[in-house]
Amino acid sequence: MGHIESTSAKGVPCACGRSGHLESVASGTSIGRMFEERYGRVDESRPTVGRDVNDLCRPGDERAISVIHEAGFALGASLGSLANILDPEVIVLSGGVIHQGPDWRSETWKTSVAEGYASQALDPLLDTPILIGELEGAAPLIGAAEHLLASL
Repeated sequence: MGHIESTSAKGVPCACGRSGHLESVASGTSIGRMFEERYGRVDESRPTVGRDVNDLCRPGDERAISVIHEAGFALGASLGSLANILDPEVIVLSGGVIHQGPDWRSETWKTSVAEGYASQALDPLLDTPILIGELEGAAPLIGAAEHLLASL
């Protein structure tokens, strides 16, 4: 989902070489980059990453909270747009940022994803549950194994 268009990422270069993708504003790398562009490095000895911003968010750093909110809102808005097309019964979030620890599922993150989702999802979809996947990094491997077994 990282390479779908996001209005929040308009003109922002993506790691894939194009621009305007959700990954450009809602990945761990992009969260670190956004913080750095606005406020400077958290640690002058290395580039800022999403985990650094999250660590600042915990004690209530308003700068970090604003960056996390922006990333979460962008993710939620993209989820809302996709829900309008796909009409899912449930949305399951997974990936590096989501599974970095329970703090990524903080109220700031949950609230911003919910606000972004509500800004785009049609009314009948507003109650669609948004859950955190439990398989973490194993999900692609389990899916590949399932596909292999089904083809035997």
